[in-house]
Amino acid sequence: MILGDNVKNVKTALSKPLAVIFYALFAYFFNYHFMVSTMLFRTHLNIYNPTFVKIYDFLFYVLVGLAVASVLVFYEGIRDRIYPIVVIAVVLLFNRGREITTLKAISAFFLLVIAAKNKNIKIWGRIAFYCGWAWMIGSFIATRVGFIPDLTYDNGARHAFGIIYPTDLGCHILTLSMVLCFIRNGKLKIYDYIYLALMMAINILFIKAKVSFGCMFLLFCGSLYAQYIHPRRRLNQGVVQAYNAVCVLAFAFFAILTFALTLSYSPDSGSIFNKIGFLGSIKSRFRQGKEAFATYPLSLWGTYIPEQGAGAKIESEITNYFFLDISYVRIILLNGIGIFSLMMIHYTKIQYHLAKNRKYYFMLILVIFGLDCAIEHHIIEIAYGLPGFIMFMIPNEAETEIASEKCDVKVKKRKAEFKPVPSNSLSE
Repeated sequence: MILGDNVKNVKTALSKPLAVIFYALFAYFFNYHFMVSTMLFRTHLNIYNPTFVKIYDFLFYVLVGLAVASVLVFYEGIRDRIYPIVVIAVVLLFNRGREITTLKAISAFFLLVIAAKNKNIKIWGRIAFYCGWAWMIGSFIATRVGFIPDLTYDNGARHAFGIIYPTDLGCHILTLSMVLCFIRNGKLKIYDYIYLALMMAINILFIKAKVSFGCMFLLFCGSLYAQYIHPRRRLNQGVVQAYNAVCVLAFAFFAILTFALTLSYSPDSGSIFNKIGFLGSIKSRFRQGKEAFATYPLSLWGTYIPEQGAGAKIESEITNYFFLDISYVRIILLNGIGIFSLMMIHYTKIQYHLAKNRKYYFMLILVIFGLDCAIEHHIIEIAYGLPGFIMFMIPNEAETEIASEKCDVKVKKRKAEFKPVPSNSLSE
């Protein structure tokens, strides 16, 4: 009993320092990779110089230590620790011999997810939201004063405003808007809805990232429904169970759908890709995916695929464009079956965890994110894949009930303490 109390006291003493380290490391990796998505990195910085590499490597191994410490301190019991231990083992195997590339960043993504256990979603969200917008506003100002180029496409109709490509800017706006919804816990203010509407207007007028605009519209409508319409309606248990099943299986559905569309791509005029206008506008992504499946083998830890067109250039500067934009196709080919399986388990597990805790609004946000990643390639990138961090920040149902019971006990004690004592002066 004494030993158990000592262990509990040690864990309590370590929880705050480990939380501070987590927020600091998240801020570093998030800002680092967000900076990589700006033209500032492409025109004025060389983050691949030895000093930057040494700093990144050192902090990466600090992150490994933090993830291991988090498993020991914040996860309870063998069953609770199986998943994080498997994640750490997989990403370390995947990371063997990797240099400072997006491949190493994938390992950092999953390690940060494990270390996020029991962290404050509002603190984490504010770090991401304010830092992300600081980079975007700074990049925009830098383009206005000529410090970095403002890349434009389609004869000046689409702007990147200091980010490496318009669709990347659209994805940044979308995921940071999702973070705002997490911070508010679904209870958005009027000015939050004005913010979302303004972001859609900026997108459709200047950025023209169609998929991100569509997802922003779904986020806006879903937020309105969850906040103002759903509370006034009683849904039967069957509808709720169906909703949970759809959300839990959403990422598997998007993966299967994108694989089917990619492998069945045909340039024939009679094919579905030329009959449906929306598919026609993104058919090059399916074509390139099919070429990659035909050319490169699937492997456990991925295959190197040379790509052209990863942003930071205008169309006239890109020759032989070839880039795997669809997240599900990209991950299984470039990063392998191992990381693809881990990614699918991770996002399915998030939805299952949210369903258990009746976080239906958060589940909707994850579905919208999964839909966006059916076209874009940012599903497990630190600067974009922010919805993937929230699973272990959400307390499980048992923890919520215990916290509620403790709160009720405290309230009852306070009421008893301040209960007025009846006066006996009249009887005397």
